[in-house]
Amino acid sequence: MSETENEYEAKMARPRMAAGALFFDEQGRVMLLEPTCKEYRDIPGGYVDAGESPLQACVREVREELGITPGIGRLLAVDWAPSPC
Repeated sequence: MSETENEYEAKMARPRMAAGALFFDEQGRVMLLEPTCKEYRDIPGGYVDAGESPLQACVREVREELGITPGIGRLLAVDWAPSPC
């Protein structure tokens, strides 16, 4: 049984937060994913669940999307956007 949109949104932290990771190769290129749910490339990451820290969410999202659990470094940026509604 899949979650409904409301059940999924209810698990998200308030205010809604997201976390992602940047991975570079030896040539300094950034890894971008081609998610099936988006029409554009993106870095690995996703929403922070309620009770999760951004670091915990980043580790979980990378594990879910890439199947790896690498060491995650320091915080690089904090940003926000007002609600579109």
